[in-house]
Amino acid sequence: MATRVVRSTDSMLNDARFDDGKDGLLSPEEIAVVLRSAKDPMLRHPYVLNIGNARTTVQRVTPKHGLILVKGDEHTGMHHVTSRHTYPTRDAFWREESSGSGPGRIVLDDPSRFGPRTIPFFDYPQIADAVFSESNRADNKNKRPDRFELFEGEAEVNAGRRETFRLILYKGCRIIHTLFPVKKTHNLKKVVNYHKGEVRGEIDEAVPYYLIVVPYLDHLERVRYRVCVRKYYDKSKEEIYIEALDERGRIIVMHRLGERDFIKQSTWDDELYGWQYGSLENVERFIRDLDKSLWKR
Repeated sequence: MATRVVRSTDSMLNDARFDDGKDGLLSPEEIAVVLRSAKDPMLRHPYVLNIGNARTTVQRVTPKHGLILVKGDEHTGMHHVTSRHTYPTRDAFWREESSGSGPGRIVLDDPSRFGPRTIPFFDYPQIADAVFSESNRADNKNKRPDRFELFEGEAEVNAGRRETFRLILYKGCRIIHTLFPVKKTHNLKKVVNYHKGEVRGEIDEAVPYYLIVVPYLDHLERVRYRVCVRKYYDKSKEEIYIEALDERGRIIVMHRLGERDFIKQSTWDDELYGWQYGSLENVERFIRDLDKSLWKR
């Protein structure tokens, strides 16, 4: 799982200090490498996906407008798009709030997500081709016209549904820097300033229940809360507990939320997947309120 303090695409576009060699933009030399590689006509084939380890690897070229999907990394290109905007994901992105003077508060970022049925290397090229149009050019929203071209428009996704996307290209060369939905239609509601870590399950024949543990971590990757679910399959009941931990990982509060009936999932993996990627908004509200009372914030 990745966690890092980042500056969002919007903050990059507004930062006059942003330039080559900072925050991972492609350098002019790298752009030249990408443009040479993109001339291969096979890269426009809809069923061809070029695999490579270099961030300058050209993975696809869109068939209609010749937009270039470069591998990139966490800062730019398709790796950036898939890690930051694909649903579901366990990657955590943090940002520093501006405070005027001195360091700001570190908060969990909430970038917009593509829909759960979106297939990255099949749908992204089609979306990009649909958005790329002079009529969709949004110069008024582009704070870095010296480096980027920005387009915003609708594309058809998921069996006819239309959504608005923002496409940002490196200026004058049709290399995709990033692509993302404008609205957060597919995002789970952000309730707490912690990110959900990797859910784990424990099966111990010595106890009459199966255990699921959902950790919530801060920006330093310290577990600060745990949702512990005891599942009694013999009576289709589950008990839910919340544990609060201090900065050293010691339990300081344990609270029983209650008991409820549940419907058994088809497999244990399905059960864990539901806790990992499903909404836990009600539980997170309790964590939020407990957090305020414990740390007075």
